[in-house]
Amino acid sequence: MSVKLTGWRRVLPIFYTLLLVVLALWSFWQIGPQFVSNLGKLIGPISASAWIEDVKKNYQFYVFLFSMFVISMGLTRWLGKRLWYQAQISRRKELKLPVASLFSSDTTSFSYLSLFQGGLIGLGLVSWHSLFLLASPSHEEDVLKWLPLAMVAPIGALAGYSIPLLLMPIFSRKYFGTVASSPILIISSTFIIGIVGSFFFVGPLFLDQENGALPVLIIMAVIVCLSWSYAYGVGEGLKAADPESTYPLVTVEVIQGTGFDEAWLYERTDSDYRIVTKSGSNHIIPASNVQQIEGLAEIVQ
Repeated sequence: MSVKLTGWRRVLPIFYTLLLVVLALWSFWQIGPQFVSNLGKLIGPISASAWIEDVKKNYQFYVFLFSMFVISMGLTRWLGKRLWYQAQISRRKELKLPVASLFSSDTTSFSYLSLFQGGLIGLGLVSWHSLFLLASPSHEEDVLKWLPLAMVAPIGALAGYSIPLLLMPIFSRKYFGTVASSPILIISSTFIIGIVGSFFFVGPLFLDQENGALPVLIIMAVIVCLSWSYAYGVGEGLKAADPESTYPLVTVEVIQGTGFDEAWLYERTDSDYRIVTKSGSNHIIPASNVQQIEGLAEIVQ
């Protein structure tokens, strides 16, 4: 049995990848000179500071802190995804909407490897925003004094991204019932929005403090990153619970029995295909009984 994928499903991932690469190169071209200049000013003071000597002596501790930060980002992303996924699944069952319930493995299951991988992805996105920290113009030779002020922009951007990511499902007509029926989602959302929103009022208060600004802003950056990671997981959880927006709508023709005119194909294993119909019923179809699947691929015996 061979599978011939439709052309647009092959072209789109390549197109998006090339577009991302072009945007990244264009961004570096724009911020490159100022970035290199600020980075050169920053390396000297850091190399001569007592802090760098402490890092060299206790590098294992700082590696541990970095690993914990990455895992914590993965954990908050997993938590946001799992809480909202389960709440949305329960809501869809109450409304008798289609739910994919024959997964061979839970996509929101806990594993340290997935947490670390998810944290690294989140760290990469956060680092991309933080690159612009060193791309803003510096009017002072002492970059360490300028650094706290420059940190406000990327932290504020992440905070600004986090709040809409949570507000959109909360006030969306589609998901409002899910939030309203779950005290856990109400409490967690209110807490996250309050923590992130307080940055815009608390952060500027520490900018004038010469010794305390940088440590406070670093702590706030960690909190905002974790909040953003949670908010990012919320969208993943809602999407995973919704067959209409996640899985391809296909028509299945079988060799023996009755086929399916329109159904969502949400999992394919070596031995079977798993679909959910618009009426909400789940089915497992042996691969040997599949003659053709229209909409995703053409199956040739």
